[in-house]
Amino acid sequence: FFSGLMKDRRLPAVASEFLFEKLPEVNPAPVAKSKIRVAYFVGCATEFVLPASGEAIVRVLNEVGVDVVIPKEQGCCGLAVHVNGDIETATAMALHNLKVLEQVECDYIITSCATCGSALRDIWPRLARTPEEKKRFEALAAKVRDATEFILSFGFTDVFPYKPILPRGTTVTWHEPCHLGRHQHVSREPLTILRRTFGKDFHELKETGCSGFGGSFNVYNYDLSKKIGRIKADNIRETGVDYVISACPGCQIQIMDQMAQHGIPGRVIHLAEAITFRG
Repeated sequence: FFSGLMKDRRLPAVASEFLFEKLPEVNPAPVAKSKIRVAYFVGCATEFVLPASGEAIVRVLNEVGVDVVIPKEQGCCGLAVHVNGDIETATAMALHNLKVLEQVECDYIITSCATCGSALRDIWPRLARTPEEKKRFEALAAKVRDATEFILSFGFTDVFPYKPILPRGTTVTWHEPCHLGRHQHVSREPLTILRRTFGKDFHELKETGCSGFGGSFNVYNYDLSKKIGRIKADNIRETGVDYVISACPGCQIQIMDQMAQHGIPGRVIHLAEAITFRG
């Protein structure tokens, strides 16, 4: 599967069990705390390579009383196709997913991949061929929330609602994906969650630049991708943390690779894998 990407990379294997196989389509909250129902747009990398991230998203949403629907007919967001110039196929993919998501009765559409979130919010409306399609895409885009911004805004009481699920004393840092901070303008929310959840055990990176992944960019420009990734890896080494937390599977895969190549200990996980609801 990754033969075209390998070279000297150290990439995670394709999962032995995909997210759609691990979880049912409808995942109701164990205890009804709200009437909120969301559709989860999973994304290819989470589905096939990092399903633990997807399981954590559903767990946290269920913990705060949100019912989660994972439409099994959803497909790739199409952003990789779009940026490589195949607008016709990208449009067909967007229209397929639009139809699937419109059929789910939900209040919000949750993404845990920053790249997918950018596609749903920004790219899909641009692919509309008619005013009617544009209206449908824009209506869907208005319901899209990245998981980090949703879980911060939902279920908030007078007491901060989250605590670490990682062992006591575990140190963490945050890598901001470009498609999250620069494209969707979601920067405050994940930082707020991590600062308030981990306190002194949260260490910020000195620089907040790109991981160097960039989808197919890292295939066609591998040497430059490695140089960018090396800067990120060196910054992570300086912090000496146990975990690097992000919200984009592409970034996670790139950082895993660079940490392994440069002998940097620690794990890379999605933010939802690091927290749990206080209850």
